[in-house]
Amino acid sequence: MLSLVSIEIVTKEHPIHTLDHGIIIPSPHPNYPNRIVLIMAGAHSLGTAAGCMAATRSSLIREIQSVLPQKEDLADKSKTIWVLVQGKASEKDNLLDEDGVSILRAGTYD
Repeated sequence: MLSLVSIEIVTKEHPIHTLDHGIIIPSPHPNYPNRIVLIMAGAHSLGTAAGCMAATRSSLIREIQSVLPQKEDLADKSKTIWVLVQGKASEKDNLLDEDGVSILRAGTYD
């Protein structure tokens, strides 16, 4: 049986990031009007994971909708939306779970 061990060696070459930010950008597809292009990225893997989690978990998607200006609809495929997320790793195991993801800001590009 394989067990995963968390090694917490922090050096200048390999720091362990426990707080990071990411972005989600759904935008209209340039060639197919009924589709979107979705960009999820972060400064490090933790921010990218936070963006991916925020884009795929129902409770976080609802939170994104609540942060958008009221006239904006997250399901509108004709607008480019941006979402800034924060990921905070668990102190227990330095892993990211849904409780560690926060939606900081969201808006649309005009």
